[in-house]
Amino acid sequence: MVRAREGDADAFCALARRHQGRLERFLYHMTWDRELAEDGAQEVLVRVWLARERYEPTARFTTFLFACARNRCRNLRARRNSRPPCGVARRSGWPGGEGPAA
Repeated sequence: MVRAREGDADAFCALARRHQGRLERFLYHMTWDRELAEDGAQEVLVRVWLARERYEPTARFTTFLFACARNRCRNLRARRNSRPPCGVARRSGWPGGEGPAA
């Protein structure tokens, strides 16, 4: 990752190939959605590449990588849970069975 931080794309591609499968499995166990895990792994790798100049080798690269993946999952869950699903107002106990006026 130190070489990638200096702009060596080949070094980063080697890291990505080495860790992508494990990263996808990690994300799958957090989401139980294979497609989301595959897309998430790609997104995490892109984000790591874009943030490469800020990488500090104080811990193992995998620690950094999986912390990024865990944070990404938390952000996705928070965004997904911030909006109520369709029809929730009707079941939520509003008078007349309807939600508040928009």
